Amino acid sequence: MIAAALLLLAFSVHAGEATLFNVSFESAAIPSAPEVSAKSPGPGGSKADRAGYTTATIVKSVGLSWNDAGRQGGEILLYAQSVDINFSMAIAVAVTSEYDKDGCPYEQTWQHELSHARAFKKIYEQGREDLRADLGRSQILIPRVPTRAKPVKIKAEDIAAFEALVSRKLSGIVDERARALLEHMDKDRRRKDSEASYAQVYDACASAEWSFRRRP
Repeated sequence: MIAAALLLLAFSVHAGEATLFNVSFESAAIPSAPEVSAKSPGPGGSKADRAGYTTATIVKSVGLSWNDAGRQGGEILLYAQSVDINFSMAIAVAVTSEYDKDGCPYEQTWQHELSHARAFKKIYEQGREDLRADLGRSQILIPRVPTRAKPVKIKAEDIAAFEALVSRKLSGIVDERARALLEHMDKDRRRKDSEASYAQVYDACASAEWSFRRRP
């Protein structure tokens, strides 16, 4: 089982308000050994994809807890008591089953895939501050998340639609940040797996050792 370290942060949108956004970033530990069940672990036909492949999966969710501060002029004063945003990431590393576990190609491929895993983890953890900024800016846009200090006046029959609208807005922000993180990781992967960059991996072993052969 992949161990996870939980990194928590929270912030207030305006001074004097109770904490509104509770953001949890849970980042998976880098595996201590690769998966070696597939002959060609990557999706493409390149040498790099056939030798090894590292993936990052981001799971995210948005949960809102609503409350009201009574009525005013026949309308309800609605506010979000809390907004819980959860991010988690799992990293999986695979090396082809064709390499001898004690051989140079296996070791060099494993080390190369670890460089992907470390980069993915760093990119992901740097995304915390970007998400914080995204959420802060979102309060300028309509519909803003109403707070206890600044509730929204709304008719009872409109509450469900308003709550759904706010939820969709926040989910869109969270989805876009996750997409941007994965795009950044993929760009980093392509750079490291380019023919010129991967040549350094091949140069670390004798050329004859790179012939694909099944492990004993």
